[in-house]
Amino acid sequence: MSEPPDQPSLRSHGSAGGGGYKEAAFAEIRYPPVASVVLGFRRQDVAHPCQGFGMLIPKVEGFKILGTIFSSSLFPNRAPAGHLTLTSYVGGERQPDLALRPAEKLIELTLADLRTLLGVRGPPVFTQTAVHPRAIPQYNVGYGRYRDLMTNLETQMPGLLFAGQYRDGVSLGDSMVSGCNIAARVEKSLSTS
Repeated sequence: MSEPPDQPSLRSHGSAGGGGYKEAAFAEIRYPPVASVVLGFRRQDVAHPCQGFGMLIPKVEGFKILGTIFSSSLFPNRAPAGHLTLTSYVGGERQPDLALRPAEKLIELTLADLRTLLGVRGPPVFTQTAVHPRAIPQYNVGYGRYRDLMTNLETQMPGLLFAGQYRDGVSLGDSMVSGCNIAARVEKSLSTS
């Protein structure tokens, strides 16, 4: 099997002894780690109103967190009366090493940023952390070649379908559209077989 020079190869990449299908080209896609830090507070311990979606924090601002979603403002039943829930994200392409810190360190650095950004005064009444070691695919320059490869593979192998963040975008909206598209493609595939 020969791939055009601008296409990623499905063959093993430079392994001693050579040959084989040891590693797929898709393994080259970078997915930096991201930690999710969920903190619950008494409403009176947070100065900011925390109404709306949340905030994304530009690198130039110098904070450790990437952003925070005002979870209890967006979704019902995310916090009991008189409380609020904030979901912050740490790591990513900006500072991947931060995402891999122990839970207590993630909470500590998140609290430090939220104290400055949102006027958090008291300790959290609830904490939960989760680390996603391969979180968000990076659409770096040249990423289109992976999408082209997926399309080519789907054409060559009927019934093989790709969907998800690595195919159609990383936002929630992109994921929903991807899910609808793949459902329609599966339905079409089943109706023609």
